[in-house]
Amino acid sequence: MKVEHLLYNDHESRKVALKVSERLGLPVDHFKVPNPILSSILKGTVLNQPPRTLLIGGNRWKHHYALNLTDWPMLILDAHSDMSYDEMILFRIPRPYNWVYFKLKRGGLVNLIIQPVKSLNRCDLTVPLECLKFFRFYAFEPSSKRVYITTSLFKRAPIRVGNPEAEVQENKLKISGKQVSVDWDITRVVHASRVLRLLDKVSVEGDTFDLWLDEGVNDINGIEDHVRYCIDIVKTLNYRSLRSHFTD
Repeated sequence: MKVEHLLYNDHESRKVALKVSERLGLPVDHFKVPNPILSSILKGTVLNQPPRTLLIGGNRWKHHYALNLTDWPMLILDAHSDMSYDEMILFRIPRPYNWVYFKLKRGGLVNLIIQPVKSLNRCDLTVPLECLKFFRFYAFEPSSKRVYITTSLFKRAPIRVGNPEAEVQENKLKISGKQVSVDWDITRVVHASRVLRLLDKVSVEGDTFDLWLDEGVNDINGIEDHVRYCIDIVKTLNYRSLRSHFTD
């Protein structure tokens, strides 16, 4: 995937996007992403984020805003599952902790990659039973090949845990025409270089990309930190695109 255009959603992400645009010479525009809670209540439509764009969406507490960006298959990288079974699922309201559940309910394939995991608490990962065949679960350095997930308030089911770094070598994650959604807090537990290598391998021309900024432990990340890793991501994706051009 080659990033040809930068997008931003709010005041915080605007400051980052403008600096990245200036340093990399990429066009930048505002892309309004409504609160998915209101969109859910008002039955908002898909926003159709254009391909070959990187949306800097805001801080990681807005990751649920990724819910309405496209209706494409999704590949999500996050330190957390964002599929907790909480009271808001009963009220059908998407929040940062449960939004991936609602993405599955809308239909389509979801590949979720999270931090190393040994076991899951009962409500950490909730997948509607009718959507189970459209869900793929991966964890860095999985210690078990299977974990139990919640399928309803009183039911559980086993699910396979894949190793994304191993399976990407077999092209199992290279889905053409997908939404790649990254919460940068994954780099609190998985080194950024590993995350960038994985993004390099899974990206395909025509994908869309959305990024949610991490303030870091004890809020140590400032705007220059956000700019730096946004630039690293764009350079990683665009270098791959350039490399593919000369090797195809």
